Amino acid sequence: MLYDSRDSKYFPTQGIYFNSDFHWHLLSSRDDFNPFSVAKGSLGYIFSPAPKLALTISSEAGFRIGSRQNNIFDFFLGGYGNDFINNFTSFYGYEFISLSGDSYTKGLLELDYQFTGKNHLILSANVANVENELFEGGDWLKWPEYSGYAIGYGLETFLGSVEVKYSISPEIKESQWYFSLGFWF
Repeated sequence: MLYDSRDSKYFPTQGIYFNSDFHWHLLSSRDDFNPFSVAKGSLGYIFSPAPKLALTISSEAGFRIGSRQNNIFDFFLGGYGNDFINNFTSFYGYEFISLSGDSYTKGLLELDYQFTGKNHLILSANVANVENELFEGGDWLKWPEYSGYAIGYGLETFLGSVEVKYSISPEIKESQWYFSLGFWF
């Protein structure tokens, strides 16, 4: 299920975003297969508290129900991007797919200031809990274990957005650079 009323995919100033996904893996050609399901969802709200300023507040979660024989359908967090496939999710401060587990929660707060023309200064903060069986013991309510912060520059072009972001995570005390050029398909 998808609902998207944002006024822009890359640099929105208003709107609501909701996306949910459920996959039920019932059968396989393997004899030792046990059925399982994967569910995930995200919800975001974007508004402009002042001219040329947009604030995004979003959260997302995912979990697996049933067999845990295979971790191929785990959730992988890290890196930056917009159209990840399967269970890959962007997460500032960490390398691509460096966090994984069969369940996760994530929160994001992002401030976008359009300082001139189509130029944007973006400040971001995200937090997450990622582990196996996160929702089964009530651990998903604990203080987030992982966090990351980013500052970036974005430019709207006829080829899509061009973005450069510098991020850091206090837990691993390492920084990452992310580059995004053009439309995501």
